[in-house]
Amino acid sequence: MDLLLLIYLLTILFKLQNKNLKEYFGNSYFSQKQCTPLRGMLAVLVMLHHISNATTGGYLFRYLYHFGVFGTVGFFVISGYGLTVRLKQDRGKYLKGFIPNRLGVIIIPYSIFFAIYFIYAHFTDGCSLGTAFYSLYSGDPIVKNSWYITAIVYLYIMYYISAKLFFTKHKNALFILGNLASIILYMIICKKLHYGMWWYNTIHCFFIGIILSMYENKILSFLKKYYLPALLFDILIMVLLFAAKDNTQRGSNINYIITLFFSLTFSVFVPLICLEIDFSKNTVMFWIGTISLEVYLVHGLIMDILLKSDIFNNNEILFASATVLLSLTAAYLIHIPVKKLCCLYKSLIKQTNKSS
Repeated sequence: MDLLLLIYLLTILFKLQNKNLKEYFGNSYFSQKQCTPLRGMLAVLVMLHHISNATTGGYLFRYLYHFGVFGTVGFFVISGYGLTVRLKQDRGKYLKGFIPNRLGVIIIPYSIFFAIYFIYAHFTDGCSLGTAFYSLYSGDPIVKNSWYITAIVYLYIMYYISAKLFFTKHKNALFILGNLASIILYMIICKKLHYGMWWYNTIHCFFIGIILSMYENKILSFLKKYYLPALLFDILIMVLLFAAKDNTQRGSNINYIITLFFSLTFSVFVPLICLEIDFSKNTVMFWIGTISLEVYLVHGLIMDILLKSDIFNNNEILFASATVLLSLTAAYLIHIPVKKLCCLYKSLIKQTNKSS
């Protein structure tokens, strides 16, 4: 099992390049070319985390259950940052098509996966359509790991409302507070509904992405002077919180609080490391990054199918390897029609906007 982890780490190092911080500091550190392979790394990390929860082998591999939060932390930071960069560039144009554009490209693939999971659950467990739809708000969606979709849809809607009401070029305190309040509200709702802790222990990192974009120049100016101390301090806090997290009971209130801060330190670490390292040449992770949503949504189904077989159930290495390979293959095959449908949807939205 540790061999699989080693392969993952070596793949991350593929065509990795160090930046000259004095010459290129802040240059495209969080650009699309940089974030696409980063999303690929995070999607695979989430998949390996879930595999580690279903296996017991490996000395280092079993510790991956701690690092599943890193995957969603990275996604939330990138999302919050990316939205705000576009918002700052052209508020009026961006907000005009925000809801249909942002939600459409999420709901279309999710609908396809919902149909796939329902067909599978119907023929294996007799799941009814009513039960499948009920799962969407029961805290246990039929599409495995799709709590993230619910969270990101909620964040996008609340982000739009805050931006529409409060965002200006000069005063944005209410815009920032509006997003912070919506995140706290989401946490409270999930807690009241008794959803699993994973529903809300990393969502606050979306706010970090917003702050990073809103105050980017000031943050980069500070880091240009104190980059190394800031990086080392963040790593130190992350290590200390990891040790504390490892020694507390999973699901307890203290574990939740530690996880909140653990997530925050990693949400800071992601842009910090992107200032130093160029991931854009990593073609393997770049490719996975283009299908990261599909990888995220399909691997739970692949795992469930494989675990029903004694061949894979009794051989953890075979199970883990097959999960990775089949998930990447299935994600790519599903991505092809998803991409075409999303392109068709976007063209229809453009035509609608022109006619109106």
